[in-house]
Amino acid sequence: NGDTIITIVDVYDSLDIPLEGIGVKLYLDPNEFDPNDDVLYKTTVTNSEGIYHFDNIEVGTYYLVLELPDSLQTVNNDVGGDDTEDNDFYLSEETGQYRSQTFAMEADNDEACKTDIDGGTKKKGQSQPIDMLSYEVKYNSSEKLVDILWNTMNEINADYYIVERKEEGSDRYIQIAELDAKGLRTLNNYSVKDPNVAAGNRYYYKLTGYDRDGRENGVYIESVLIPADKFTVQAYPNPVNEQLFVIVSGNRGKESTIQIIDGIGRKAVKTIKLNSGTNYDKVSIDMSNLPQGQYYIKVISGDQVEIKNIIHIN
Repeated sequence: NGDTIITIVDVYDSLDIPLEGIGVKLYLDPNEFDPNDDVLYKTTVTNSEGIYHFDNIEVGTYYLVLELPDSLQTVNNDVGGDDTEDNDFYLSEETGQYRSQTFAMEADNDEACKTDIDGGTKKKGQSQPIDMLSYEVKYNSSEKLVDILWNTMNEINADYYIVERKEEGSDRYIQIAELDAKGLRTLNNYSVKDPNVAAGNRYYYKLTGYDRDGRENGVYIESVLIPADKFTVQAYPNPVNEQLFVIVSGNRGKESTIQIIDGIGRKAVKTIKLNSGTNYDKVSIDMSNLPQGQYYIKVISGDQVEIKNIIHIN
């Protein structure tokens, strides 16, 4: 005699709730290469603890079929090391059933007459959430680069992560790294280094997780300002229609002035004063009431002067 035990657990639920009343069929498979000789041997359903039990099984080769409601599907195989996380069933392309691999029940061998086949499930069309414990982006002054760091738990169905970067003023993210998920329920630590940054600029880093079904499993964005080694000015967009953004870096503790000067360089049509103590200022300037044409952005900070050419269009 042998025992076959299956644990059915909805691992999508954070409480690992057992599923009661799930149908399970045991098939005798005399020849695994000939599906036409398979025989339905026994049937049962899971109890209130999500467990079912077959006993008094004859010597032979068998497989199991799991009868799930339309709202559920199995999780991917080998996603965890214990019964509540793992799944030993797969979706058969030939029959459309969730079935196990074949296994042998042998005589005179107690261990061979007992087997655990786990049936972890989740709701269809839903990803299993990753616990994002922390996501941090910081400038590493000793190495002159940006460190991107994150920690997770419960990566039951996690597949990989994509890290992207964009510079302030840009609408487009550029991928800088792809990392495989470690897939552990316990603590997972990740890190990426980005040396391709310029002093005085602010960068945004987007971290996107993907599960094994190809679905997004969380998007996280953080930014970091790279300290300016020298006085710098950025002005965008150019050409500009309405709002012009001016970024002044490297002016810590200095009173600065931004002037909008007409195209012939004689008249300041707008003047804005800055009193920065942060080494970084970002100012929005309304250009909509100015005539179309060429202008100059003149920034004065102490004894330093920077001039940018701007085109205004209506």
